[in-house]
Amino acid sequence: MRFVTTFVVVLTLVALAVTAQAADTKIGVLDFQKVLETSETGKVAISEFQEQGKKYEAELKAKGEELEGMKKKLDADALVMAKEAREQKEQELGKRLGEYRMQQQKYLADIREKEQQIVGRIQQDVFDLVRELGKKEGYTMIVEKRVGGVIYAQGTMDITDTVIKLYDGQAKGGKKGGKN
Repeated sequence: MRFVTTFVVVLTLVALAVTAQAADTKIGVLDFQKVLETSETGKVAISEFQEQGKKYEAELKAKGEELEGMKKKLDADALVMAKEAREQKEQELGKRLGEYRMQQQKYLADIREKEQQIVGRIQQDVFDLVRELGKKEGYTMIVEKRVGGVIYAQGTMDITDTVIKLYDGQAKGGKKGGKN
């Protein structure tokens, strides 16, 4: 994975070097995280996550307090209870604790899934808008600030075929697979 990331960065730098020779090079940078945090749609999405998270947290807190109360009662009554009754209460407590943990995991998965769906939709909308802006405003390339991925690039910037030819030529010259 690290190789792929390094390779993409190198190719991006090569593309930048090639296009830097052009007189009208115009490169834009987009901070998607900032768009998410400050746009109206992003604020609404974050608010939804926070509300849902608070709801789940309140439910889990109530169940946790209930379990804690059961444990304290069991500890207090354990000395005067019959062995079978104590074991039954311990099993019940263990079962409810397991259910509590499963519910925690379900809530986390629900929040993550909702976040991925909403952020993915916002990202798609924003990236589509950026591509239109890139074409309209004459940008050579627009990259995402934090990830470094190219969102938009003019068709003339694609050096893939050139790199394939160079790489194939290198392989024929005895340097196969990038090994020395």
